[in-house]
Amino acid sequence: MRAPARRGGRQNTRTARSHSTLIRTECHSMTGMATVEGIDTPPDTSTRPERLPLHVIIGVTAMSLAVALLVAVVILRAGGGSDADPLDVQDVLDADASASTAETGDLDPGEPAPATAFEYFDGSTGSVTDYEGAPLVVNFFSTTCASCVTEMPDFEAVYDDLAGEVSFLGLNVGDTVADGLELVEQTGVTFDVARDPDSTLLSEFGGIAMPHTVLITKDGTVAKVNSGLLTEEALREMIDQELR
Repeated sequence: MRAPARRGGRQNTRTARSHSTLIRTECHSMTGMATVEGIDTPPDTSTRPERLPLHVIIGVTAMSLAVALLVAVVILRAGGGSDADPLDVQDVLDADASASTAETGDLDPGEPAPATAFEYFDGSTGSVTDYEGAPLVVNFFSTTCASCVTEMPDFEAVYDDLAGEVSFLGLNVGDTVADGLELVEQTGVTFDVARDPDSTLLSEFGGIAMPHTVLITKDGTVAKVNSGLLTEEALREMIDQELR
């Protein structure tokens, strides 16, 4: 039979171990350590980045490509010429036509018409002296002039009616060959058309702004200088008064 003191010793040992475990657990809690089934493991302190969802990655990539494409288009348009963009006559008509004016430059009726050479759209050359022998209507126009675009079909209508009696010559100011031809096609003009790329002829024929029209008699004398829009009726009346 064991002595009571021995039993008391075991009980004290268990109590001591219990206290030791409690103290160790508390120490681990205070120092950020965790005890799992008797094994001490440190907490996960890694800073591994969180992965983005796939749909977010795809969306960001698509947006980046769209922005890059937009920037490329802006750069190309800023550096490109007018040949790259088709002409829209309606855009011209919708533009502000305030540039038209009734003022004229240094060309008066009774003076000889300037004989400066010009180039047709087909590359051949000529001058107003080639039209002597019949009255001539010279009209200056441009794709940037809304009033010019408005009156061009009216000039074509009068030209059709007076074919063989009065000659017509259109001079396209400042446009590229492509834009000038596109405007002629869209407005239905069939009379002769030549180029004035640097506005030299416009200035020599007394033009300050467009539209600008000069009537020349059959002997090459200036009969009328008009700056501003002409309707079909107004043009017919002017021709009747000045050239017939």
